[in-house]
Amino acid sequence: MNTSFVTLALTLLLAAHYITQKKLLRSGLNTTPCTAQINRLLLNGILLMIPAIWAVMLHRHPYGIWGGLLFIESTVCLSFARKLIKKGTRRKPANPST
Repeated sequence: MNTSFVTLALTLLLAAHYITQKKLLRSGLNTTPCTAQINRLLLNGILLMIPAIWAVMLHRHPYGIWGGLLFIESTVCLSFARKLIKKGTRRKPANPST
């Protein structure tokens, strides 16, 4: 298969994945119980980590680069989930009596 075609396809897939994860984060920030969004972001981050490790360990020309990009996308998913977890555990400040 042509390497440039694979590179273009993977670039478009990673861009689409990032956009959907950003929408998922936005919907999680707008809803009160955001456990479904947290679970999906964590699952996506972990599932992206597996091919990233495989691609980096394969150590052939296009795969090492794509492994690094998959690691970045995986950490973006996990950081979005962390942001939602922090939002869920953040306590509202008590009303100060004046």
